[in-house]
Order: sequence, then C-alpha cells, then structure tokens
Amino acid sequence: MKTTVPEVTSAELVTAGQTQHLVTCPRCGALHRHLDVGVRRGPCGARYTVTTTPKDPIS
Repeated sequence: MKTTVPEVTSAELVTAGQTQHLVTCPRCGALHRHLDVGVRRGPCGARYTVTTTPKDPIS
C-alpha cells in the first residue's frame, strides 16, 4: 500500500548565493529550508512535496 506524500507550498528566501524554499512542516509545524522543490525529507523525518506558487508575469 502506497502512502500519500503531503504537498506544501514554499515561500522563497533569497540569500546572497541562492534561493531557498521555506515550508511549514505538516508533521512538526516548524519551518524547514530546502534548496530545491520536489519530494523532500525534513530534519524531523517527515516526507512532503515542496511546491512554489507561480510568479505573476510583469505587464
């Protein structure tokens, strides 16, 4: 039986060297940082899918 992986939407944190994705963990409620989107494992051991919101095009 395959378990579903929760999906969380990230907020972007732009640092001097790269963009990080901040998510609120669905398991422990803490903020976790990731370098990329997709299926990730948080430091607490929770697995979830990190997604981003699409950017609005500049008119």
